Amino acid sequence: MSSSKEIALDSQEFQRIGEKISYCRRLLGLTQKELGQMTGISASYIAKIESGQCLAGLSLDLFFAICRGVNKDPIQILTQDPEDLVRMDIRNKIAQARRAFM
Repeated sequence: MSSSKEIALDSQEFQRIGEKISYCRRLLGLTQKELGQMTGISASYIAKIESGQCLAGLSLDLFFAICRGVNKDPIQILTQDPEDLVRMDIRNKIAQARRAFM
């Protein structure tokens, strides 16, 4: 017999994922409407995702589309702290600036 265990994320985890998506979108200078147009998702639904209100019903297809839209690997959005994303972006910008001046 196999028993299935339900794995549930709490609302704080949904909130953190939404905050990371929001941070990455804003870092790219995108509005919710622009990200929505890129991914085929309405701006109001992007707002709900970013606020952590509806990630439970978010399909993998939409999640992956959002990750592509904000230029992040889904694993980064799921596992990294927002501070790590900031540090990674700063390192990438420094590396780009160095390459531009070489």
